[in-house]
Amino acid sequence: MKIQEYKRTCNNCGKVWHSLVERENQIMTSMKFDAASGCLSACYNHSASAQRSHNFDTAMDTLEKIRACPNCGSKNYVEEIIEYEK
Repeated sequence: MKIQEYKRTCNNCGKVWHSLVERENQIMTSMKFDAASGCLSACYNHSASAQRSHNFDTAMDTLEKIRACPNCGSKNYVEEIIEYEK
């Protein structure tokens, strides 16, 4: 089984960090699902729509944190995908 990770290097402080490609893809997929289902049912169930909106915002925050330098918070980085066997 192959594992893929983003290897990110901050252009501001030089910190290197890794993030699983699969994890980021799962977050993106959940965001797309929440956005699409929210549009379909917004007029039918306000509380469910509010929950989907909250879920979308939480996923977006998580993704932004993953993609920001854990050392200085910068979003200015170079990334490459590395792959290895598990």
